[in-house]
Amino acid sequence: MIGVIAVESTDMFSANHTGSMLLSLLRLIGVPSAHLNEINHLLRKTGHFVGYGFLSFLIFRAFRGTYRFFAQGYEGWISSRVTPGVGSNFFSILWQPYWAAGAILGTAIVATADELHQMRIPSRTGTWADVALDTSAALAVQIVVYFIDRAKAARIARRQVAQIVAYKK
Repeated sequence: MIGVIAVESTDMFSANHTGSMLLSLLRLIGVPSAHLNEINHLLRKTGHFVGYGFLSFLIFRAFRGTYRFFAQGYEGWISSRVTPGVGSNFFSILWQPYWAAGAILGTAIVATADELHQMRIPSRTGTWADVALDTSAALAVQIVVYFIDRAKAARIARRQVAQIVAYKK
């Protein structure tokens, strides 16, 4: 993903080039080009948000995957930590605040490097507002990941309680 961001940071993906590609596309589908600049700006910022949000997700997954890789026998660790009826113990294997913080920080570092790189290209403009947008995309994705993993932990805990109840009958 960082490689994709690096390629998109070049002159080839400057507003002038993407604007001309967008104009061609708009003409092809019959949309008037009166608002080309606004549409181009909106698409570029949406691309920032989606791209850096995805980067944040990938970094989070890398932290979680590394933790699972080094936690030898984590499946046994999980089953010994899960208390029937309480999903919060299992949740610790799905989400940790330092994984999310690392993903946000890593995304902010890549966004800063990207904007600093763009400042050195004559056809590009690097702005700190884009770093803020990219970092807020990372934060938004981490909030979504938190709630999705929280719900997953609750489902697993309910399933385990159901299995215990069925076993005791």
